Amino acid sequence: DSEFQSNLPFFGQDLLRLHRRAISRFDYDESSLRLLTKHQMNCVLGIWLSYARAQATFASRDDARLTYDHIKKKGIGEKDASLYIAIAEFELNSGGSSIGHNESLQNGERAIEILRIGISKDASPLEDLRDKLKMIERSLSIPPMPARTPTFQQCNKVSQRLDNRS
Repeated sequence: DSEFQSNLPFFGQDLLRLHRRAISRFDYDESSLRLLTKHQMNCVLGIWLSYARAQATFASRDDARLTYDHIKKKGIGEKDASLYIAIAEFELNSGGSSIGHNESLQNGERAIEILRIGISKDASPLEDLRDKLKMIERSLSIPPMPARTPTFQQCNKVSQRLDNRS
């Protein structure tokens, strides 16, 4: 891991180091988190989300995933839509541009599930979650099947008519 980090751009290393120092000051236990005001919780959540994004960009997506899991486990921002939107976006971008269609659909399905969890927990603003959910569902939509798909017998009759013309 240290060899990988030594090859990071100078800025990336500094950004990760800065985030690690910041989160070390805000790694509260659950009872301490309950004492935070909404504004304080938003600040703490913002630092943690920024750290996870920096990890995804400058370090490893696995580290970022562990950070998102830690945020959820600690209950940081559990009622904040930005948490669920950030994790959903992370899932959508998992694998980069080299992934296939099926993997892209799976990423989209995970993102949708995360947003639905946020909605079920009544995270706010709820409208942001619903808008993001609609956007992802639209982007993953598959064109509808025809209203009537020909049956085997219908296809067979057409085939017989064509054979009789020959």
